[in-house]
Formats: sequence, C-alpha cells, structure tokens
Amino acid sequence: MQNHLNRSIWDIPWFTIPVLLAFVGGLLFMFFVPYRAEILMLNAWRMEPLNAFFWFWTKMGETYPYLVALFLCLFWRFRYALLIGMAGILVVPYAYLLKDWIGVMRPLNWLGEQGLRDKLVVVPYVELASGYTSFPSGHTIAAFTLYTLLALMVPTSRAFWGLFLALMAVLVGISRVFLAQHFVADVLGGVVFGLLLASVVWQIGQTAAFRANTGLDRNLLHLMKKRPSGPPGIE
Repeated sequence: MQNHLNRSIWDIPWFTIPVLLAFVGGLLFMFFVPYRAEILMLNAWRMEPLNAFFWFWTKMGETYPYLVALFLCLFWRFRYALLIGMAGILVVPYAYLLKDWIGVMRPLNWLGEQGLRDKLVVVPYVELASGYTSFPSGHTIAAFTLYTLLALMVPTSRAFWGLFLALMAVLVGISRVFLAQHFVADVLGGVVFGLLLASVVWQIGQTAAFRANTGLDRNLLHLMKKRPSGPPGIE
C-alpha cells in the first residue's frame, strides 16, 4: 500500500502518455489554426448525434462523477474517498479564483464583439455562458483532477484503465469547445491546472499523518462485517 501511495503521474503511463499526446495535439492545433477560429470551424459538426454526445460528456466534468466516485471509494478505501472529497471541495473555488484573476472573455462575448454572433451554430439545449470567465476551463480542471486521482488509485495490475480515464478527461475538454463554451487555449489551461490540483491532493495523501492512519485503508464492507448481528437469541 505504501508503494502505491508513492506513485506520481509519471508512474501511470497508460494515463499520462495519452494525456500528453492530446495536449501536444491541442498545441499543434493552436499553431496552425487562427486563435479563436475553432468555435466557428465546428459549426458544420454541430448536429445529432454529436450534439447529444458532447452535451452528455461535458457532464463528466461536473458534480455527478465526483459523487459517484466518492460513493464507490467508500467501498474500496476510506482514504481514497477522502481524497476524492477533498478534490471536489477544492476544485470549484480553485477554478473560479483562476478565472476571476485571469479574466478572459467567453466565446459568446468574443463573437459579439467581432459581429459574428449570428454565424454561430448553437447546440439547441445548451445555454451559452458569458462574461470574462473563459480561461481556464472549469469543467476541464474538474475532469482532469478527478480522473488523474482515479488513475493514481488504480492498482498496477489494472493500469490499462488509465487509458479509459484519460479518454474520459480528454473528451470533457473537447466537449467544452464543441459546445462553444470555451476556446482550445482555455481547455489546455484546464488540463495543466487540473493535473496540478490532482498532484497536490495526492501529495496530501502521502503525508506522514495521513499514511499513518491505517483505519483509512478500511471500507464500508469491513465495518458492516464487524457489526454485531444483534442480541443472542433465547434457546
């Protein structure tokens, strides 16, 4: 267990390599495509079933996956549930403080300034966000924080699950551009800040006080097995 906790993101290549490849792909996209042009470039692709697919997938960077992961971790190890809960509490203020401090306009505002708002094809059931909260993408931060932590928790014998978790996180980032909520640069920023937050939370889990508490290696199943079945019957 101690060796497992000593891992870093560089020790989970099934997750890290796909993420790095996707990140480099995003950088290359920004190099060859004019800045912010991606929003209108995707107009031709905003149709069913892609609209529904990316509408659903963007929710993988919201509260629901955190709640599901937290619940499942209670049946795995309490220490993992605690880390997921900690990340879930930190990610919202973390993302909003960054957004407020950096202050980049959303695609909707930028298109309005350029007189291009009418040219945007909008996914029908998506409400476009406005304001100066575009960079970094909060959904992308949340996704990469959660799925990085889960990849770090996966046993070495099942390390290939890291590829699935990387795909989930990357698709959340793509969904934010497809739904015209963010630019590619915002998503790439979200990747970096999400990986940073996940690393910080994981490092907290490696502190001496945290690791010394062996009770955190139990789970709800252990507790239920130890509960007395009730008062002895009268024979």
